[in-house]
This record gives sequence, structure tokens and C-alpha cells, in this order.
Amino acid sequence: MRISGAWLLLAMAMPAAAHDEWTDADTVREAINVSLFAYDAYQTNALLHSNVPCSEQRGPVCHQMHESNPLLGRNPSGTKLAVATLIGSAVHAGIAYALPRGWREAWQYVTIGIEVAVINHNSTVHVGVNF
Repeated sequence: MRISGAWLLLAMAMPAAAHDEWTDADTVREAINVSLFAYDAYQTNALLHSNVPCSEQRGPVCHQMHESNPLLGRNPSGTKLAVATLIGSAVHAGIAYALPRGWREAWQYVTIGIEVAVINHNSTVHVGVNF
């Protein structure tokens, strides 16, 4: 949580005059972020508790199933993942709200890109949604 805390402190330190009005587009981008955070947590939980054998994993390398985020630890519980997702979503939205418009959009788009990359990586080891 140190990294999120640092971002929160940075956002709180910005002058109030820098705050731009929140737009519908900001809401859409933030909703996408929250959805991606939730899906990432779902994938992580499924990955950690599935014990997918190497023969069923996609790709040329057999992956050991573990979380790579050092803030969560190698094998976080479902509860820890849910709490981290909720806190992370709230902190992300708070930072986005405090940033001026151009920085806000960049913050949201960069985070969307990172989450898409993480979800794609998780999918390479056969973790996805089955309909």
C-alpha cells in the first residue's frame, strides 16, 4: 500500500485550484478501470486456487501460480484481493478526481493500459471467464 499511499499524498498536496470539473467521460474511464481491477482480482483468485496443470496452460512456459504484486504477497486470500480491489479503486478514483483534466485522462488511460496488459498476461496462463 506504500505506492498507493504515495499517490494519494501527492494528489492531496495539489492545490485546489488545479481541480477541473468531473465529466461523463471521466466517469466512463473510471468505470472501465474499476471493472478491470475487479476482473484482475477475479483472475488472480481463480489462478491461485485452480492449480492449472502445465499441460493445460497456454504458451511455451509452465508458470508457477503466484501473485506477483509484492503488496499482496505470493498467495493472497480472496478477502485480501477483494479489500485491495476496493481500496485501490477508491484511491485511484480519488487521485483521478484531484488531478487536472489532462493529467486525469493520462492517469486513467495509463492505468487502463496496465490493467489490460496484466489481464492479458493472466490469460496466457489459461485464466479467463467461462460462459
